[in-house]
Amino acid sequence: MCAMGSLREHPVVQLFADAMRSYQAFIDDPPGKEFSRACLVHLTTLYGLWLRLPHVEPGEAKPERLSYPLSEKLSAAIGERNAHWLVYNPFEEEAPVASSIYEDLTSIYEDLVPALVLFERGDDDALQRAVWEWYFAMESHSGRHLVFAMTALHERLTDAGEG
Repeated sequence: MCAMGSLREHPVVQLFADAMRSYQAFIDDPPGKEFSRACLVHLTTLYGLWLRLPHVEPGEAKPERLSYPLSEKLSAAIGERNAHWLVYNPFEEEAPVASSIYEDLTSIYEDLVPALVLFERGDDDALQRAVWEWYFAMESHSGRHLVFAMTALHERLTDAGEG
C-alpha cells in the first residue's frame, strides 16, 4: 500500500501516466509507417510499468466509461493483417478464438484512458482510483488484450518484415 502523498509522487505511477498519454495519442493519431514496431514499443512499455505499479485500494471516484469510435485512420494503420487467433488460457485445451488487433488496441484504450482522465483530475481519491483501475484492468481484460496484440504484432513484424 502507498500513502496518498507518496502515491502522487510515485515514479512508476508518473511513468505509467506518461505512457498512457503516449498510447492515447498513438491510437488517436497512428503513424502510417512502421505501425507494428511503434505499437509494440507502446504496449511493452505499458506492460513493464504495470508490473511495477503499487497496489492500492480502489477509492470512491468512478471513471466514466467510453467507447472508442470507429477509426478509419487506425484501421488503415493496422492494415490487412488485422485478424488473428488466440486462446484465453494456454494451460487449458480449448479452441482458438478469432480476434483482431483493432479490437485488442481499442479495448486497451477503452479500459485505461478513463482512468487517465481520473488521474488528470488530481485529487487524492481520483488518483487512488486511477492507479487501482490501471492495475486491475491490466491484471485482467486489458492485460489479456495487450498480450494478444503483442503476439499478433510480433508475428507481423518478424514474419513479414513490417517494421
